[in-house]
Amino acid sequence: MEIDPQRELLRRVGANIKRAREKRNLTQLALATLLRENQAQVSRWERGETMPRPQALMGLARALDVNVPDFFVPLADEREPNGDHPEIAA
Repeated sequence: MEIDPQRELLRRVGANIKRAREKRNLTQLALATLLRENQAQVSRWERGETMPRPQALMGLARALDVNVPDFFVPLADEREPNGDHPEIAA
């Protein structure tokens, strides 16, 4: 079964947004309010249905006290047993 790189990227970014939000003890609604978005949009990002626009990624990073590249870090289940990050073919 072939992995869809775009789908995996959406899933990764969404999971990292959710992880950072939960670490800050924010609800989706509280985060949405900070970003002037609606809660449904935050939910779509976290579920990997849509990718935040670049401006939204910058706002997310500020609100969650992370750097934009942190949203793109591979998840634990994507790492090789030795800790390396596998390459995703384009």
